Amino acid sequence: MNRTYLRLQETEGYLLAAASRIYAARLQAPRSAAVSDDKLMKQAITEAIELAKTIDDVVIADSEVD
Repeated sequence: MNRTYLRLQETEGYLLAAASRIYAARLQAPRSAAVSDDKLMKQAITEAIELAKTIDDVVIADSEVD
């Protein structure tokens, strides 16, 4: 049996968690047009990255303060 092992960086794990929630919500939501699951997954990943970038721009973490 072939096994796949992944070792994600910490931030990749957080993005995976966010993207998987977005993806699951999109799969459950009614679709007005024929959109492939693969396209929905890629959109979810893109949106998770956009969310992370926006949070990074807006929030100043303790470690970022001089």
